[in-house]
Amino acid sequence: MTAIDRTAYPRPGAPLTTEELDARYHLNETDLFFVRDKASSDAGRLTLATLLKGRQDLGYFPALSAVHADTVTHLAAQLDLATATPLLDETRQKTMLHHHRTAVRTHLGVSPFSETAEQLVSDAVLASAEMMSDPADLINRAIEALGKASIDLPAFSTLDRLVNHLRTQVHTRIYEQVTARLTPNIAMLLDELLKVPRGAVTTPFNRLKQTPGPARPETIKLWTERLDWLTSLVDPDPLLDDISHTKLRQFASEARALEVSELLAITQPGRRYVLVLSLLRQVRAQCRDEQRTAMEKLRDEAPER
Repeated sequence: MTAIDRTAYPRPGAPLTTEELDARYHLNETDLFFVRDKASSDAGRLTLATLLKGRQDLGYFPALSAVHADTVTHLAAQLDLATATPLLDETRQKTMLHHHRTAVRTHLGVSPFSETAEQLVSDAVLASAEMMSDPADLINRAIEALGKASIDLPAFSTLDRLVNHLRTQVHTRIYEQVTARLTPNIAMLLDELLKVPRGAVTTPFNRLKQTPGPARPETIKLWTERLDWLTSLVDPDPLLDDISHTKLRQFASEARALEVSELLAITQPGRRYVLVLSLLRQVRAQCRDEQRTAMEKLRDEAPER
């Protein structure tokens, strides 16, 4: 599961400062009229106010037990209720709580999470997943889409499962697309990058991640030799055509963080090929840049004639 604290998913329960309470849990005249009109008991009014401001603040209805006591006290004071006023019991008074949530939705003009909302999330995430890979970023995109549509956020676990399922769909399509472009010979050459050649001490893949050092005149020869070697390998550009640059950078970053053994343990060959090709593409581009920088420094240092 994606760590919730890496996302923008709002969580209740944290103590708020006086300024935050005034800004986020202030009951205006419209709120007060609504609460007093829709609930008859002290517990009902306090609960309705808690649900109302919680939905406005968080984008969903928090469990009453998760709302910080200071927040409840702040709302009770605005309703001229005793600080000891209890909230409705979430186990024994489910029907009343359901009526309160429905009343809040009508009052705010918002909707519950539904199949239509799930389709909205699917459309937004599938489009974003063409550019993004991090599940946290995709979850944030889903939160944004639901917020703009005035739809309740589902439980974080629901959102996380849905987003990761959609992300897998996009990635699988990319893997299959690239794999379909590979000839048997190219696939064999990519596989060889993960093997230690006879007489060598490391794999070509590990060589991809090693550089000759800073680009300067005295390393031009090393950078030129490296570029010659890189260009002698598989040309990744036509194989990765139509994949966004952002996505390719993310795949390259993932590949760079993996050891050869971890790449070989990937059960989906298409994913392994995409990661290796993305890193090869990035390394070739960086090598050209470094060689160019070294050449420019050499020209700058050359004495004028």
